[in-house]
Amino acid sequence: MDALAVKQGATLLQQQQAAGAGAAMLARPPLETCFTSLFFKRALIPLLSALPLWFRFLQCLRRYLVTRQRWPHIGNACKYALSHSIVLFSVFNSSALAGASVMTSTYKALWLCCMVASTLYTYWWDVYMDWGLGRWQHGMLREELMYPTRVVYYAAMVADLFMRFAWTVTLVPTGADAPLPENFMLYMAPMLAAGEILRRTMWGFFRLEYEHLCTAAFHRKVGEGAPPQVASLPSLASEVQMSGTKVIVEVAVLVVMVLSVGVTAALSAN
Repeated sequence: MDALAVKQGATLLQQQQAAGAGAAMLARPPLETCFTSLFFKRALIPLLSALPLWFRFLQCLRRYLVTRQRWPHIGNACKYALSHSIVLFSVFNSSALAGASVMTSTYKALWLCCMVASTLYTYWWDVYMDWGLGRWQHGMLREELMYPTRVVYYAAMVADLFMRFAWTVTLVPTGADAPLPENFMLYMAPMLAAGEILRRTMWGFFRLEYEHLCTAAFHRKVGEGAPPQVASLPSLASEVQMSGTKVIVEVAVLVVMVLSVGVTAALSAN
């Protein structure tokens, strides 16, 4: 009997210890994940999303400072500035974009219009400025083509438009009140990332082709290995010197505007 009582007491003690351990596990606060961490949502994601666009924006402004030519450098800088602002407002105000009130509906409409305008402007820059395509007089292509068939260029323009808009889906919030379900990005993010890598690779091929054609045309114009003849070099230098202050002011204004938009997005975070 004593042995049986001891055995029953040990079993009861083990059950009590197991119950205590289970209660402790239930009482333990849940571990932070990437989806719940405040640092991840309010610091890391905004930095990783906005810094590449910010660096490209500054590079375009630097080119403007060096060349003193508004076009194409200011146009290119505005492209990155608009994308930078949209990304920050999307990251910091995801719940506002997913809400259903009148104010959030207006906010969503404005954000959506800006996102579509930015995507179309970026697409136009890809095709017209970076690839040299989109010329009406050449069937929406250009005069000189290096790839063997014209279908390649038309297919690239259609694919670039599709993949540009596909990548913007990553900025659309998910959730109960959002247009996309909660687990949508869990399955689609790898596919969208792979599509963006393919799009950038394709962009590189056509950009390299157009750059080669422009360089070859320049050498044909000025003579192989000969520097371009600039007859009015003194007057050009004086014009650059006179416009230097104005250029610096314009660059400073653009930087302040983009920083102000970024600060506004961070302060309005919900």
